[in-house]
Amino acid sequence: MATAPASDALHEMDALTKRQREVLSLAAKGMTNPEIGDRLGISKDGAKWHIGEILMRLNVDTREEAVDLWKRYNGLPYRLHRVVRAVLGPLAVRWALGGVAAAAVTGLAVALVVLATQDSDHPKAGVTPPAATTAATPAASPTPESLDGIRVVPAHVGDAVSFPKDLVVYAANVCQACDVPPVSVQRFSYGPDGVQTDTVYKLPGVHEPGQNDEGTTSDGKYITSAAVSQDGAGLAVGVCEKGYCGGVGNVTADAEVTVYGSADGGITWTSIGAVNGQVSILSANASGEHGQVSAFVRATAADGSTKYVTLPGGTVVSIGNGQGTDSVFSMSDTNPAYVSADGQSVISAFDGPSNGSSLAPTLPPNSKIIGASMGGGLKSFAVSWQTTTAGKTTAYTGLMEGRTGKPGTAISWGQRPGWLGDFTGGWIDPTHLVASVDVPSDVLGAKTNGPVLAPAIVDMTTGAIQPLSGLGTASRALVVLSATSGPFAIVHGAGDCLYVRATPSSSGQSLGCYKDNVLLRERGFTQDADGHTWVAVYTPGSDAGWAASDYLQTTGASKPATSQVYPSGRRTGNSNIDPVLAAIESADPAKLIAATEYMQIACVTNPQGIGAPPTCPTGAAAGTIIEVIPGGSGEGTYTPRADYEKNPVVPGVGLGLYAIYRNPAGYQGSPEWPVGDFTIVYLDPGNLMAASVAVSGGKIVNRFFAQPLTAALRNAQPSDFILPPKTP
Repeated sequence: MATAPASDALHEMDALTKRQREVLSLAAKGMTNPEIGDRLGISKDGAKWHIGEILMRLNVDTREEAVDLWKRYNGLPYRLHRVVRAVLGPLAVRWALGGVAAAAVTGLAVALVVLATQDSDHPKAGVTPPAATTAATPAASPTPESLDGIRVVPAHVGDAVSFPKDLVVYAANVCQACDVPPVSVQRFSYGPDGVQTDTVYKLPGVHEPGQNDEGTTSDGKYITSAAVSQDGAGLAVGVCEKGYCGGVGNVTADAEVTVYGSADGGITWTSIGAVNGQVSILSANASGEHGQVSAFVRATAADGSTKYVTLPGGTVVSIGNGQGTDSVFSMSDTNPAYVSADGQSVISAFDGPSNGSSLAPTLPPNSKIIGASMGGGLKSFAVSWQTTTAGKTTAYTGLMEGRTGKPGTAISWGQRPGWLGDFTGGWIDPTHLVASVDVPSDVLGAKTNGPVLAPAIVDMTTGAIQPLSGLGTASRALVVLSATSGPFAIVHGAGDCLYVRATPSSSGQSLGCYKDNVLLRERGFTQDADGHTWVAVYTPGSDAGWAASDYLQTTGASKPATSQVYPSGRRTGNSNIDPVLAAIESADPAKLIAATEYMQIACVTNPQGIGAPPTCPTGAAAGTIIEVIPGGSGEGTYTPRADYEKNPVVPGVGLGLYAIYRNPAGYQGSPEWPVGDFTIVYLDPGNLMAASVAVSGGKIVNRFFAQPLTAALRNAQPSDFILPPKTP
């Protein structure tokens, strides 16, 4: 019999039956066939037969080889690898959340996490970390290769780096050497005294795993999976509360998982639904409106049948084209996707295979997509694939420059693609992400044999991996669920809760009341009013607002911005403009709706993506005239009136008034994309991004979300300004 490669045989361990595992476990303890038979209540010949079946399954020649594989299978790092697969789902690749958050939130996305199976003698190289990260001295990168014209760089581990001050990481806490699911979800952020660790979710009666202990729970409940939204605001945790919900053994017929959700970063929790079977949470999403959180999950029953469910509500979603259960992943907070049957495209799971939104990168011959992520614009579209050449399969990840075409650079992850992307993680800028990675223990100063699973910064252009120092240890592993960049302010000393206001005023409309330890993303500027210094922030649901600095622990990154924008209450005396100024300044939904003029447009049942006509409401035929309000980026999107009036998102709410100008004569746009008679420009001084609205007859007729200030002023002439940019 030909002996199988060790990696192949290790993967075959997952296919052994429960009885075969019992037999092999006893054989590994040195028991003979008669002793195994006595222990299990079977005959000596029965034990011998099981041993023979095990050798055939593992494709090895001797009992000793099988025992050796069993010990490796239950050691580091493979033991932990199986545990995390059981916790986070059996996907060959898990790509997490991507896309751009609501109005004026830019540059943040969450994407795939990779598991680098590197040995300790791999070359070390520096990574260019985000700003505020202490970088190690860089070393020479490995010599790049080429794959069908694509530059290839191997993943390689470098020195550890300090935790960046503007970084937040959510991770599941797992005992490093135990065959148990995680007992908690933790958040790492930078507080006044350095890196701050907060346990945001923990089962009742559970204590954290220690050096020689797995962590315990008294009631038999356990965490099955978890997910965090791209901005760190929405969390969902699945807890097995009835029967056995899978993991190491088979799911039972009475298995039931309750999903708990948090819309404020893990500070307050509520049950959002229960689902039968083995449940993997594919995505979580938080909404600023009423602090809602939703989740998208896959549930596999004891009979092997699979369904996809949205929570709350328990709506079952039909996944198109008969795809396998493992091909579905999270493309964005609200739009899970799957890989096409031929492995060459990525398709929206909610909209079906014929909606024109498929993404088809050009990959080398004999390649197959195994995951993808879209975030922060087309340049953040990343693809993971496998290429087979001369019988050897290698896994790669590459950043695309558009929806199609070749990636400029691909990272090679070696010959074990089954280990790629079992975990989630998050982008912290367009080319760097934070991931759980197997790194040599000496990099983190741990005294243990074998690698340690720890959060690390991965440079997606060079393949360089640098662990975050002070987080991973020999006794516990941190499985990254999400990472995002700030800076963040921490609510502190607020009593019952801290109100975030739509305007910098104690009487401004409340956007929510947030308890101590909630993270509010700083927008970069402050304003003094009503005896307080107000910090411009985004709420956990991405609403732009203001919070009193008296009850915040801040990074000090926010600076006064009064010299860049006009004070609240500024008016022009123009009846076509002032009603809109008043509505936006009030942030009152009813006033915003009253100040909006809708356009009529024919809907389509086969949507074509950004800029195309809107999708018809359920049950409506193509060509039905519906009312919408346009808005978005250059191509534009359309929001149906019914959806808009549930949550009227208008750029400028919570921002400072920067300028107003009359659009040049003859600049009329199009019937589908009105530009209005006037443009009101609002400024987010923290990142010099602008938001603007098009106005005609005292009504909002179009919305332009986060855009460079130069773009917002592109059509303005000096003589056209109703309110010129304020001179500091």
